[in-house]
Order: sequence, then structure tokens, then C-alpha cells
Amino acid sequence: MIFIREAGAIDNSTYRQLNACDVLKASNELRSLRDKGLIEQKGKGRSTYYTTGGVLNTDDDVPNTEPNDLNTEANDLTTEPYDLTQELPSDIREQISNLGVRENDQNKIKDIVYKICSFKSYSAKQIALILNRNENYIYRNYILPMKDEGRLQHTIIDMPNHPDQAYKAV
Repeated sequence: MIFIREAGAIDNSTYRQLNACDVLKASNELRSLRDKGLIEQKGKGRSTYYTTGGVLNTDDDVPNTEPNDLNTEANDLTTEPYDLTQELPSDIREQISNLGVRENDQNKIKDIVYKICSFKSYSAKQIALILNRNENYIYRNYILPMKDEGRLQHTIIDMPNHPDQAYKAV
């Protein structure tokens, strides 16, 4: 429970490492914790992970401090959503803008992904948004091969299925 609180989530593999147990015992214990409401299951199959459950989360109905004045005027909500490319250096932004919609040169895109992850760690979803591509496509065709080549690595190495997983250049 302490690990989940600190890391934000746990998967079967991490549970086995922490508790020196086999797959069956880890699955049974995680299921038992889930059934008691202590943890909540996310995902299915190999990508299953667990976060803190409703029993451990604080009750929002019983505030422990006085509420702030909630009758303030709303801000202008017509602003554009935050564009991740704006935080990138101009040379990387230029290379991204020069990419064609159907760019065939995989090495060109891999180089851009590497430069993006050299600048800052990003999730697969963020990289896909920056490149204006499908997340699964980017993950399958660029992130996984680059991980296998040793060019990218997880930011949360001990838990590859962590919900906040991102990638950094090696």
C-alpha cells in the first residue's frame, strides 16, 4: 500500500518483486485487495495495474477545511488548448512542420522522436500529439523499436505499465 501511495500505481510484476512471491499468489492477493476496495483495477491483461481504491481515498463529502468562496466569476474559457510544440526548441518545431502527412522515411521520424525526448520526457500520447499522428502507430512503429535499439527508455523503469509512463532519450 505504501508503494502504491508513493508510486501512484502497482502492477503484478512489481508486486511479485516487492513481496517475493509467484504469479498466482500475487494475483490472488491483488484481487483480494481489490475486492476489499483498498485498490482499484485499471486496464486488462498484461497492461493491468492498480491504484488506490475508494476506501483509501479521502471522502470529498466531508471537507476538513473551510471551503473557499466558490462564487467567483468564471475566467474566459474560450482560450485555445495548450500546444506542446510551443515548448520545443525552434529547430525541432521546424523539423516537425516539414514532416509530410504521409512521411515514409522512418529514420527521419525516429530522429525527431529522439530529439523531442532529449529535450524533455514525454508520454507516447504526448509524442503522438506533437507529431500529429495516432498514438498506437507512434508507439508500435517508433517508440518500441527505439526502446529495443537502446535509444529511448522509460522514465519509470520498474513499472512499464505505469499510467504516467514517459520516455527519455538515452
